[in-house]
Amino acid sequence: MISACPTAAAGWLLADWLELEALSSAGDSASVHAVNANAPMEEDAESEEFDEDGVAQEDRIARLTTEIRVRKEVLGATYPFRLSESGTQLEWVPAPNVGSVVYLFCLLASHLRSGGFLSQEASLDIALKKVPELFQACATWCAAGYEVGPSYSVGWPRLDKSGFLQKLGEVYGHLGDGVPHAEIPNGAPEAVKDDGIDVIAWRTMPDARAPATYLLAQVASGNNWREKSVITAIRVFHATWFRQTPQREGRPALMIPFCIDTDADDDDDPGQEELAMRWKRLLAGFGEVFYRYRVPVFAERGFTLHSGGTRPIELIEWRPRVEDFVLGTIIGIRALEAA
Repeated sequence: MISACPTAAAGWLLADWLELEALSSAGDSASVHAVNANAPMEEDAESEEFDEDGVAQEDRIARLTTEIRVRKEVLGATYPFRLSESGTQLEWVPAPNVGSVVYLFCLLASHLRSGGFLSQEASLDIALKKVPELFQACATWCAAGYEVGPSYSVGWPRLDKSGFLQKLGEVYGHLGDGVPHAEIPNGAPEAVKDDGIDVIAWRTMPDARAPATYLLAQVASGNNWREKSVITAIRVFHATWFRQTPQREGRPALMIPFCIDTDADDDDDPGQEELAMRWKRLLAGFGEVFYRYRVPVFAERGFTLHSGGTRPIELIEWRPRVEDFVLGTIIGIRALEAA
């Protein structure tokens, strides 16, 4: 069962809650007034006088609908919800594009985690355990779409079962820059898994030569994502695992399924300058950040590239697994709501 909508919540969190309500409904929709369930309001009710609670309820709905419109504008066809013509209902509109599936996956993954709206249901624990490897697939597609080129999944556990140095040999042989060690060098970790690097991607150039930079990303689907910066990890990675270090600059990135929490609540709405500084600090700490407003768009582009012949974009064959996860979790939520 979905947790109750919090009394004080930022617009993005209200939108998340209502999206989950729409997914849990047999009618694929939910009233925007549901966010004020403790003091329900009729859709057509009007009053010449508003008490303080009424003003607060209208403000919550306004922030909620504004957030939904922003999501539609930013995510385009990959946003699988819409407001009804009256603006009173949020409707789930299943779409065939992979980006909309990735959006739903990110939404569900975010709230299966501790503290999320779905985190209290033990019956959904099986779904939660699948999140890391499935998000690894989504992140690999996303990196391809962003870089407009090949994308490799190198994170642990490697889903192609390859050894770490074996995988690096494959990746950097394709990149055409850097020569990994054939064996673990003296003094390096013996039980290395991925050394903090989960996805490697780069832009395809028309002359087939290596670009000046390439992307190295950490994929973090847990609540501890703020501890997952690869800025330092890239330097250690290059210094340890190569007998000939890549000359291309490694650009750091972070992939997460979450919305970026501004730490704002009903009584603390940050101004544009404050928000800009928070984002500036985030980029300085993590490099490029791909979150729920970016991952679906670039994942969709990754699939388009694959259809056009870009190779390899790894884990492309995992799309049915992500779709099955989304559908199965929605069915599970609806069963809980009906019980």
